[in-house]
Amino acid sequence: MKGGYKMSLKKAQGEIITTVLIILLVLAAIVIVWQVVQSSVSRGGEQAKGQTSCIGMNYVILKANTTGAIQIRRNTGVPDVASFTARVFVNSADTGKKVLIGGELNTTTFYNDVVTWNAGDKLQLAPIISGTQCDLGPEKLITTEAI
Repeated sequence: MKGGYKMSLKKAQGEIITTVLIILLVLAAIVIVWQVVQSSVSRGGEQAKGQTSCIGMNYVILKANTTGAIQIRRNTGVPDVASFTARVFVNSADTGKKVLIGGELNTTTFYNDVVTWNAGDKLQLAPIISGTQCDLGPEKLITTEAI
């Protein structure tokens, strides 16, 4: 009888150890999954927060010519944005250059002195608001017409 008691005690201990190990594995899996989900959610939240800065930014490039003059009409804009920087794209290619656009809500003419382009090129701007680059704005064909 003594031998059977030791055997059932070892079996009971083995079952307890197995149960504890399974619980630990489940907890480890939960922690790993939580880390992945949490980082994905926080990254998505940061992107959404950045893009909300771009909502309401509405402008049209009226004219752009080979002398570097750009005429823009801002229809609306984020109220706290007096002026903004925009990345310059010519023929859908990022020039790596930025221009500062004034804050007036009606028509603004300014002279670009950082990027050169030719008649027939297509100009687009991507506003940068609160450190976030917004989507490309409307496209305008560059002409030789005076502004």
